[in-house]
Amino acid sequence: MPKDDVETRLNDEKQKVLTELQAVFGPDVDYDIMPDEAPSWLNIMTVLLGVLGALTCVSVIHLGITRIRQRHKQRRRDSKEDNPNFWATGIQGMGRQHTTEMQRVPPHMINPDRFYR
Repeated sequence: MPKDDVETRLNDEKQKVLTELQAVFGPDVDYDIMPDEAPSWLNIMTVLLGVLGALTCVSVIHLGITRIRQRHKQRRRDSKEDNPNFWATGIQGMGRQHTTEMQRVPPHMINPDRFYR
């Protein structure tokens, strides 16, 4: 139904519609027909800048978290390389997932008392 037809019908039957609305919502009800407004460039730019600002904030936060995780991983790698006993203690639990066959220490060298009593 075209907009013009709706407006003319509401204007022609205003009293009838108004009495029905007042019966449902009370005697203080009134209505007006508002003209259709096209969105202004100011509103469009405001929304666009808001979305771009939000995306920028999210990307900066993501970048910061990613860099913190990379530094943390690098520090863990550095501490493993600086500690020669890391792989020996790693067999018993800590760091086990990072060991390879070449880096494993035989169990009798980790805790000799356990095997030689």
